[in-house]
Amino acid sequence: MLVFAMVHTVLVHQLSVASALSLSHSYITANAISKGRAIGIIHKKEEEGPTVKEMLGGASQPTIKIMGRDIVCVRGGKEGEYRAIDIKALKARHLKKGGTEGLDLYNVPTYSPEAAQGYITRAFGKNLSNVIGACLITMQSWLEGAETEEELETKRAELEKHGYNMYVQCRPEVPYGREVKPNLRNC
Repeated sequence: MLVFAMVHTVLVHQLSVASALSLSHSYITANAISKGRAIGIIHKKEEEGPTVKEMLGGASQPTIKIMGRDIVCVRGGKEGEYRAIDIKALKARHLKKGGTEGLDLYNVPTYSPEAAQGYITRAFGKNLSNVIGACLITMQSWLEGAETEEELETKRAELEKHGYNMYVQCRPEVPYGREVKPNLRNC
């Protein structure tokens, strides 16, 4: 899912691969939390607490929609660079210190693109470029035929809306409650 979300984010939002890796890592974490709630292993009480805005002293942060989910992020040093906020780490730090102040307001924990890259490299090994290529070809075909920038933006919005359903169609079958290594023949 991380590779699919990364390619999707690059194409839909025209972000760098580094930004897309960070945002996609946050996206799959949010999906895992939702799944945990749905099957009863994460209780709502565990997820309660202050909002990101409260933890950052009232500052609001940009959000970017990744396959239907709003991901809270911070702007990076370069124009158009973003990093997704690691909300779990931010909450842990906030609770440990009893609040956020001073430099902590500027040193926001984020999902690193390097961690996400390491994960997909380990998961797919020498097949990573093939997986990325397959995702890229599939999603670029959705954008084909746009003749104007307005048509292209409309197609990007449609791809954003349908991205998760596209992923569901090619994801591997996983028996309930079991972890399975990726099977590249399914995509």
